[in-house]
Amino acid sequence: MHDTANVGEREHRQEFLTMDGLAVELHKTTGTIRNWRTRGYGPRGFKVGNTVLYRRTEVDRWLAEQEQAEADRRVSA
Repeated sequence: MHDTANVGEREHRQEFLTMDGLAVELHKTTGTIRNWRTRGYGPRGFKVGNTVLYRRTEVDRWLAEQEQAEADRRVSA
């Protein structure tokens, strides 16, 4: 039996990624993600208490931007 409150909670949690979750998705180490953040590189994140969160929509936007930049570099080469 489905508990709709739990389903909604899971969907809400998936809207955000932690540094560890982003690292897993991008096949990078958490240290790399932390380094990117201190250098101002990577998707925009924000802190809630001591936890850095990334909106999935922001991660998707940043990845599309990276993909387009790579395509543009190939065309101009």
